[in-house]
Amino acid sequence: MIVANKNKIVKLAENLTADEQTSGRSLWADARTRFMRNKAAITSLVILVLIVLFSFV
Repeated sequence: MIVANKNKIVKLAENLTADEQTSGRSLWADARTRFMRNKAAITSLVILVLIVLFSFV
């Protein structure tokens, strides 16, 4: 049991020390992704754009 846990810990340590670069996302990209997943926000944006367009007509 202890040997199995030690092997898991060794494998985890090897994975953590690997030099893999991860690319981060900017704050704007994260906000855009969250906004696009929110259906209520998209619907509200469309309604606001339509109101602005019809106000000029």
